[in-house]
Amino acid sequence: MSRTKRNKLIAAMNAQFAAIGQSASTAMPRATSNLSPAAWEYYVAQHVSALASGRMKKAKTDAIKAGVIPDYEEKPLSPGEYPDLFDGEHVAIKLTVRNPSVSVDHKKLCDYLSGAGVSSELLTSAVEHASRTSRPAHLFTSDLKDDTNGE
Repeated sequence: MSRTKRNKLIAAMNAQFAAIGQSASTAMPRATSNLSPAAWEYYVAQHVSALASGRMKKAKTDAIKAGVIPDYEEKPLSPGEYPDLFDGEHVAIKLTVRNPSVSVDHKKLCDYLSGAGVSSELLTSAVEHASRTSRPAHLFTSDLKDDTNGE
């Protein structure tokens, strides 16, 4: 496809996406609070995000089944760049595999060290010294409310 057609297609998708929650059929009902538009946009964005996440999950499953992308859960690839993973008629897919992270099972480590004769006091002190608390997750959930009178 030509660059012009590609750009028009992307622009059309972006416009359709931007219209969700703004167009006549999906616009916020009349509200009296000046906070309502921000809450409405938050709800719409969260709802569309959930839909997109489900669509992406299905697209990945379908692409793996079709052989467009590898089953990286079943057979992970080595870290590196795979620029020509798929080169189709309208879509090209490239892949970057990052280095895996390392995590430590604290219980296994402490059990191992305890079995090797390290005192429980030293283990407790070492764990306290090496531990840090992360910022707690903040999970906001929004929902559309309906009137109790059934409108």
